[in-house]
Amino acid sequence: MLSHIPFISREHYPAFRRLSREHPDFPASYDEWLHRRLEYRASEQGRGHSVEDIEIEPSEFGAWCQGRLVTRLALLNFAAHKAGQRKS
Repeated sequence: MLSHIPFISREHYPAFRRLSREHPDFPASYDEWLHRRLEYRASEQGRGHSVEDIEIEPSEFGAWCQGRLVTRLALLNFAAHKAGQRKS
């Protein structure tokens, strides 16, 4: 199975925090978010999944999230959506 892992650059992280209205899924520090991301990535690999990193831009994610709560789950769903679009 392939897991799509969202990647946010350090420079774009503040925009994601604003989009999420500082939801707890997006901790105050980028380093904490990155730590959680790496733990999740390792857990997916530990379950035998292949992983693909998907870089996410705040503008594309914000447009996709219209009417959706901006959470970690939304970010994961968007990464899968974006990966699917690239393969089409």
